[in-house]
Amino acid sequence: MSEEQTVDQEATAPNDTPPEAATTATAVASDDPEAQLEAERARSAELLDSWQRARAEFLNYKRRVEQEKQRDAQMAGLIVIAKVLPVLDDFDLALANVPKGADAEAWLNGVALVAHKLRAVLESEGVQPIAAAGQKFDPALHEAVLVDGDGGDVVVAELRRGYTLHGNVIRPALVKVGSRQSAVGNTPKTD
Repeated sequence: MSEEQTVDQEATAPNDTPPEAATTATAVASDDPEAQLEAERARSAELLDSWQRARAEFLNYKRRVEQEKQRDAQMAGLIVIAKVLPVLDDFDLALANVPKGADAEAWLNGVALVAHKLRAVLESEGVQPIAAAGQKFDPALHEAVLVDGDGGDVVVAELRRGYTLHGNVIRPALVKVGSRQSAVGNTPKTD
């Protein structure tokens, strides 16, 4: 090989390319066009696969972020709702203990109307009362504070109503548990 050819090769071959890329480029350059075409097809398939994976990862990320946003939006009012529930309890107590007198009916109607409005607002935000009296005791939904007789697995009385927000328990119902026979004597209050 002459000195001119050696200098030309050194000038045209970049020094910073990885060795395997240089050998692949040299092998492809020295092969026929069919081999070059096959190499480019393989490279194209590899790039397409890489792109498809990146797109799938992005779509999964986008879906996950959207689900998190929905969950955060649903739970945003949880603190406020938890603070409002004792007010609703007070309304229930007021309705259960109506004062005697001439204007008791007007007072009762006014308190009942306010309690109904408050319940409607809470329900529109996804708050639902937990069914308790007469139901089988469920520790995920009920908190037993009293036991009737020798016990049992049925809620015989609801002492404080429990609530869920979009299916998640905000506050369990405080209940008295007992046998099914004692549940028959304690019928649940309805609003």
